[in-house]
Amino acid sequence: MAWNQFWRIASGRLAFSLGRAPADSYQSMCQAVAAEFGLSPQPGLVSNGYDIVFQDYSIGELVVGLEWDNWMGFTVVAQTTESEPLVQEIGAWFRESKWATEA
Repeated sequence: MAWNQFWRIASGRLAFSLGRAPADSYQSMCQAVAAEFGLSPQPGLVSNGYDIVFQDYSIGELVVGLEWDNWMGFTVVAQTTESEPLVQEIGAWFRESKWATEA
């Protein structure tokens, strides 16, 4: 998988991945994108403490998953079709971020 790209997951929803993002940057990346886009974390952070972590974030009716795993790195996933424009905005923002340029 190429780094810093948009793609569609198996369900057809839009996603954006920063493939080189290290696991220890997950929290700071989530905090930064939440602050930039006014997102609120939803209950239910999931992690096995080793190679996956994910949590949904929302603004109004728009919901995106902010995820990290050791295969894809940091990924933003539209949880609904209506959330895809938000994923596009977040992806564009991440492409200009320190995480895209430092990796």
